[in-house]
Amino acid sequence: MNDKSLHLLKADAGDPANVHHFRTTIRRLRSLLSSFKDVAPPGQRKALNGRLKNLSQRYANLRDWDAFIATVSKDSDGTHAQTRQLLAAAAKKRRRALIPAGQKLADDIATADLAIGGARWLKAPSSGDIAAWNERIDRYAADLLDKQWRKLRKESRNIDLSDSPAFHKFRIAAKKHRYTIEALSSLYRKKDVKPYLDRVVALQDVLGEMRDAMMAEELLGQLDLPPPTQYSARKWLERRAALHRERYPAHIKAFRRETPFWER
Repeated sequence: MNDKSLHLLKADAGDPANVHHFRTTIRRLRSLLSSFKDVAPPGQRKALNGRLKNLSQRYANLRDWDAFIATVSKDSDGTHAQTRQLLAAAAKKRRRALIPAGQKLADDIATADLAIGGARWLKAPSSGDIAAWNERIDRYAADLLDKQWRKLRKESRNIDLSDSPAFHKFRIAAKKHRYTIEALSSLYRKKDVKPYLDRVVALQDVLGEMRDAMMAEELLGQLDLPPPTQYSARKWLERRAALHRERYPAHIKAFRRETPFWER
């Protein structure tokens, strides 16, 4: 494991940065398990993926509130500053109440580390996967990246951003593509990878902002706020969500125009 691995993060869930780091690391691992599923034993892969998912899900609600707090805390002296200050205070109170007594992030990090370290099949192929493991990595990488790229392009043509399941599926596919690129980037020249990866990261960022905006509207209803504040906040969040949706077409067009680096 590298210097950003789970076992170096020994802290509790009180710090939003720790929760984000933990969930992002788990998400990357799960994404790679999915990307390379055809060279891993199905039962063991699914078991590890399920275990990691359960650990990450314990902090999903906290992360949603962290994103909400970050959203309403930006430019606190700008538009609707007073409303957003009230939202941030109420959201922080709500977040504190969500941390279960006795639940420590460090314990869950240790559990994840143990599960990953015990997965010997990550280090050596099972008898049925030997041929796949012996395949030339450059060919395998190009085929894998091309498959993901084609899927993203196809789904991007007709995606309904208001369809939550379809939007979620598309956003996950974009993340999976990014994490696979980063895992395989050492096989290619950096100057070839960077322009394409930058497009994917920009697309993933705008999709994440759209998702956070959608979730913020849902979380707002869980806060104990005066009706006028609720109304003002909802209008502000709706405008933010609309702005993020307006940014999407430019980013998806830029992604679709970019030449895949593995074809160069």
